[in-house]
Amino acid sequence: KWKEQTETAYREYQRLSKKLEESRLDEQEQKRELSLAQFEVGEIEEAGLSDGEDEELEQTYRRMLDGKRITEGIAEAYRYTSDLLSRAIRALQDVAECDGQGGQLYAQLSEIDDLLNDFNRELSEYAKTFEFSDEEFYETESRLNEINHLKSKYGNSVSEILAYCEKRKQRLTELEDYEQYMQELFREVKKAKETYDSCAKKLSEARKK
Repeated sequence: KWKEQTETAYREYQRLSKKLEESRLDEQEQKRELSLAQFEVGEIEEAGLSDGEDEELEQTYRRMLDGKRITEGIAEAYRYTSDLLSRAIRALQDVAECDGQGGQLYAQLSEIDDLLNDFNRELSEYAKTFEFSDEEFYETESRLNEINHLKSKYGNSVSEILAYCEKRKQRLTELEDYEQYMQELFREVKKAKETYDSCAKKLSEARKK
């Protein structure tokens, strides 16, 4: 029991001692790190990021890039399924008036025309999902560039960037009241040392017994 507690207390004492040593900064170092933390937090917060925004924007951007090719294909399909069929119906109309079998073929083609009208309505609605202005494309592209710039500095995703920002805000709090932060760290190290000494003493006594 006391051996395990002593080992745990020693590891905690070592961890805090290392943290204290790494946290020692002279006035110039403190100002430099404070300035950097303020800049980084300010840059991230000014961007107003929301979690998952990058993935959504990338999907939208890819859809926009594909949009022109898709809308051109839709327009061509619409042209074939409306203009050419209308001409075929007009061409068969005279035949239908003169011949019974021609009339049956005309009726079949008219039914196909009704189906294609429904199809073309759906095609038209589908085309609308790819409609966007040059301004929308520019805004999407600019926002993606902004996020990718932040990714190159702070993390591979928006969630990682936001997590980094929280970490830097914590460090900012420490640096803005550096003296108090160091005093608290001193107290934690002292307390951890006392706990370790107490455990070590009890372990020694237990071994003697």
